[in-house]
Amino acid sequence: MADSISSYDINTPLCSPGRVSDDIGSVGGNSKLPRFYDPDATLEVKPEIAHGFLVLLTNGAIATRKKKSKKTKFMESDSAFGESLLQLLEDEEQISLAFLALTDGNIVDACFGIQKHVQGRPKNQPSPAENEARSCKEALRDAADMSDIVRFRAIEAYRDCFRVVIEYNEILRSLGMASWCLKHCSVRTEATERLEEAFKILEEAVTMAS
Repeated sequence: MADSISSYDINTPLCSPGRVSDDIGSVGGNSKLPRFYDPDATLEVKPEIAHGFLVLLTNGAIATRKKKSKKTKFMESDSAFGESLLQLLEDEEQISLAFLALTDGNIVDACFGIQKHVQGRPKNQPSPAENEARSCKEALRDAADMSDIVRFRAIEAYRDCFRVVIEYNEILRSLGMASWCLKHCSVRTEATERLEEAFKILEEAVTMAS
């Protein structure tokens, strides 16, 4: 048997599926705010799709990842990617396009697993995931109308989110069968923690603007 795991094994829920999602009842402890993502659904986004979303959110810039976390192999934020984001935020048109991709595109939808949930569901009967995604987009629009910083934080948060998704999949694919059994849960836990970190500043910005 080859010492590797196939692609369909990557999303096999071995670490208490749904537990993280159930623990997050509201964003930042504020029950008035919707969630900006579902951690389980987000980690199931295919890496090639996450890469495409990164292109939309960074004006085509892709990270040159060099630094690694001591815990596993998750990459720390690097200066090259930070500089690309600063360049993006200096262009009002690019900011508007990137933010529009969040509020009117399917990026937020993917973070709630909508494609997975709506199969076979009548169009006039939205799924819980669709309702959450719609609430998220409305919250972002409303907060951005009150404060321009929300647009910056939203772009930054979802950018970092999809970097985590890509790196999470890269790590899992690098594990052999024995390593998979021993390390999968810890890798998923760290990925979930990185997602929380990515959205923390956005949560604070939306809360302040609300």
